Amino acid sequence: LYLQDCLELGKEPNKPFKGVFNVRIGEKLHREATIIAGDRSLNAFVTEAIQEKIFREKPSLR
Repeated sequence: LYLQDCLELGKEPNKPFKGVFNVRIGEKLHREATIIAGDRSLNAFVTEAIQEKIFREKPSLR
């Protein structure tokens, strides 16, 4: 139905997000993040950091 509606309206459908992206943060920040992450994976650490930032910027998403 969504794709049909988009076709009828002449709009491009939204593409789903993969949940994966590369971030270039520089050597120093990479090192500090790894140290602070401790036993957590860097991926888990960055995910938590992004969540915290989003919740501060838009508390309604909690």
